Amino acid sequence: IEVEVPPGETVPVRVPVTQGEQALLDSVEAFKSGDLARAQQLLQRARGQLKGKASKGQWYALFYYQGRIHEEKGHWVDAMTEYEKLQDKVADGQQTPEQRTELKEAVARTASHLGRIQVSESVDGACQTKALWLPPGSHVLDVGEKSREIRVRAGETVKVNACP
Repeated sequence: IEVEVPPGETVPVRVPVTQGEQALLDSVEAFKSGDLARAQQLLQRARGQLKGKASKGQWYALFYYQGRIHEEKGHWVDAMTEYEKLQDKVADGQQTPEQRTELKEAVARTASHLGRIQVSESVDGACQTKALWLPPGSHVLDVGEKSREIRVRAGETVKVNACP
C-alpha cells in the first residue's frame, strides 16, 4: 500500500487484516504479556482460520508460539514437537536471521530437559532411523521384533540399532 501525504497533513489509513491474522497478532501479544491461557485460545483460533492460507511468517508464528506456550508450562515433548513441525514447514532459508536464532535457542532450551533416542530399524528391507524426544527416565519401546527398556538422561542421545 502506498499513501502519499502532503507535508503538514495527516491522512487516516486503514490496513485490513483477516480475523485469522488478527487472532495471530493478538495471541503473540497475549503471550508476551504472560497471559498463556488467552494466547493459547487465540492461537487455536488463528490456526483454524489461517489453515491452508497462512504465509511462511504466519506458519512460523503459529508453531513457534505454540512451542513457547508448551515450554512455559513445562510440556517439553510438546514444545519440541512444535519446533520440529516448524522446521519442517518453514525451511531455514525461509526464516529471517532473527527467527533462525530464536528457534535455535528454543530448541536448545527444550532439548536440555529431554533425552533423545535414535532408533534404527528395518522397514521394507531398508534400515531407517527415527528420532524420539522423551522425558528423562526409563521407557519401553517396540524396536524390531521385541520390546526394549531404554533409559535416557536429559541432554543425552541414546542410539538403538535393530537393523540386521
